[in-house]
Amino acid sequence: MLFMDLDFGVQTSFLASVRKTLTDFLTIENYAFVEDGGSFVTADFVYRVVEDLQEKRSFQQWAQVDFEIDMLEMTGLLQKMEQSMRARSSTLKQRNYFYTLLADLGMQEELPLDYLYLKRRLLEMQELKDQLKKEERASQPATVKQIHTIQKVWRKTFREELELSADVTQGEVQQLFNQANSHADYGKWR
Repeated sequence: MLFMDLDFGVQTSFLASVRKTLTDFLTIENYAFVEDGGSFVTADFVYRVVEDLQEKRSFQQWAQVDFEIDMLEMTGLLQKMEQSMRARSSTLKQRNYFYTLLADLGMQEELPLDYLYLKRRLLEMQELKDQLKKEERASQPATVKQIHTIQKVWRKTFREELELSADVTQGEVQQLFNQANSHADYGKWR
């Protein structure tokens, strides 16, 4: 039996599974393969979706029916879903978040009309903002509490006193925590 000959409910169940797989792949990859204006539905991508669907098959309504869907038809379904997802309108909250990130990063950029590409840019800009914040925090002077804590940990771990300069940074203290942690074989400090 072919996909188009299936009952409407079974077709709907299958399409829902395909859409879920598609959105899962986008989320897992942080929209990295989404380009502005270019399709990401390639033969490899279709093959990957089909593999994932076969793994999930036993849990779905459409799995009870034996049917075939050729790669060309599957490619067409995925392209339609991709176009539908790209044409989706961004929310006011997403647009405000985009413009806030631009202002925070000191960037100028047009709001992408492609919804999937907008999602990618939001993730990229948030990651950049987090990285800049982390670098800024690492270059700030360490607090008195951080200095006392690392000295205490160092004394317990290495059984020796740790002398620190007055201008030690939070990043340097973090490196010392990591060094003490790896020596004590605890796991990474955060």
